[in-house]
Amino acid sequence: MITFALLVCIVSILDISMLVKEKNKTGIFIFIAIALITLTLGYFYFTKSSKDSFANLFFRTLKISY
Repeated sequence: MITFALLVCIVSILDISMLVKEKNKTGIFIFIAIALITLTLGYFYFTKSSKDSFANLFFRTLKISY
């Protein structure tokens, strides 16, 4: 999990520095949002890999049978 978080952080720092040089504020906000979603889903996947999947939890929350 730590390796995954470090990898996302390193890639984020490199990409955000390029976006800052281009003065692309919209791109920075979108990139940060996607990086946070990636970290959240990655954390969920690595910590709950032996239990219910994200899809099962999503469908159960919406009360959809499949």
